[in-house]
Amino acid sequence: MAGFPRASVVIPNWNGESLLPVCLASLQSQSFQDFEVILVDNGSADRSVELARAHIQDLRLIQFAENQGFSRAVNAGIRAARGDQIALLNSDVELDPEWLQTLVKTLDSHPEVHACASKMVNARQRELLDGVGIGCLAGGIGYPIGSHEPDEGQYAYPFEVLGPCAGAALYRREFFQIAGLFDETFFAYHEDVDLALRARWAGLRCLFVPSAVAYHVGGGSTGGAMNAFIGRLSTKNRYWVVMKNLPAAMILRSVPAMLCYEAFWIRRLAVRGLLGAYFAGLRGAVGELRGMWNKRREIQRGRSVPAAQFRRAVRESERMVLQSLARRYAHRRPLVRMIRWYLRLLTT
Repeated sequence: MAGFPRASVVIPNWNGESLLPVCLASLQSQSFQDFEVILVDNGSADRSVELARAHIQDLRLIQFAENQGFSRAVNAGIRAARGDQIALLNSDVELDPEWLQTLVKTLDSHPEVHACASKMVNARQRELLDGVGIGCLAGGIGYPIGSHEPDEGQYAYPFEVLGPCAGAALYRREFFQIAGLFDETFFAYHEDVDLALRARWAGLRCLFVPSAVAYHVGGGSTGGAMNAFIGRLSTKNRYWVVMKNLPAAMILRSVPAMLCYEAFWIRRLAVRGLLGAYFAGLRGAVGELRGMWNKRREIQRGRSVPAAQFRRAVRESERMVLQSLARRYAHRRPLVRMIRWYLRLLTT
């Protein structure tokens, strides 16, 4: 792509005035500078667009009149991108100066890899990890591997993960041409899990790169704390992930674990007075079942790996998540015993 930048950095934004300056300053400080910045604004009512223009001289701007959600925003940026490598970056992320250089070199030197996951660190408590890639628990539940673990070198080496957290990731352009873009019906939450599973069906691989470090604030646009918006979308989208992507045999085998998680999720929402959001999410999931079933058929028609290989990849990601949870909750021995029991079941 002569004359075009090597990489395109796509940043979705919604009222990110307090977050964008740090994010953009860290982009300007990158040792690798052959990239363009595409800001996709979701109808912000603050000064974030003006601040972005002041920070980035050649900023490419896409503006929606109102909030279209994460998926539609990043898809617009991906379509507009001119680089052969496309980075997705949340506005509440600060980058290490070598972040982009490290990821670009990784894709250049590993032709078998199609996407890279960053080492994401908690921006407020930098001794804690935020995630090293996403895994998928029973029932389509996405979880960042390593979340809230003390950073003690346990993830100091590259390894394959199910997919990257889309808050700080680098993809080959071909990744989206093969796997497709983010599903815009998800709006937000679990859309990166859905994309990671579709990519697995297409035979695409993702590598965690420990030297590519990003500091993540978390909840930058939605406030972080559980609320009705998060509860509704998380409930609905988990069911859509299952319907679209998981083989029937895998779903049946996971029913006991899925029921346990559902009980935990309902309790979590109930103690916050958010049961209405849970049932709204269920209604939303049921209302789109036919559409999700049609998408499932499309995925299966285009898949390039056998179901057994897909199941192994998902089970391995679940094992990584459970081991991470066991480390995080090491002080809660009954929970750790349950996790270890379930891990043994996964290997049978």
